[in-house]
Amino acid sequence: MQQLINLPSDARVFVDTNLLAYFYTRKDTLSQAVAFFLARGANNELEIVTSASVVEDVIHRVMVFEAVTRHGIDPAHAVSHLKKHPSLVKSLTEHQTIPAQLHNQFNINILPVTHNELHASKRFRTQYGLLTNDSIIVATMLRHKILHLATNDRDFERVTEIQVWAP
Repeated sequence: MQQLINLPSDARVFVDTNLLAYFYTRKDTLSQAVAFFLARGANNELEIVTSASVVEDVIHRVMVFEAVTRHGIDPAHAVSHLKKHPSLVKSLTEHQTIPAQLHNQFNINILPVTHNELHASKRFRTQYGLLTNDSIIVATMLRHKILHLATNDRDFERVTEIQVWAP
């Protein structure tokens, strides 16, 4: 796994859920490294790409994080608590601007996930033992000829067709 800070300029790179979640939910060296990476995209030094399914997962994580931090909900039961209290979900706001911010502020292109990626992802589960979401990321990357992945998930190191970059 290569260091994200060494990603060459003008690279086209797919960003995984965990890095975006760090940016929105943490205040530490990992979130700072991701902020620097996103700034490179905002400055057109990198072409950063992600998928609608990744953004969906980030929105969910930020929503749960906000509920835990603002309302003191036990993290282990946060999702079930939110399902039982829809009025609490309505009060959460931090997640609402994520897609627009990723696209407008950081110049991130958000790709759709289609039946093509869902079908192609089977290969990566079978060949590399990836879980569903990770296999869909690889299928999306390769369909769009993206070879660089920004992530902190070591499972992707098993995939020989891509280069993994970590903070």
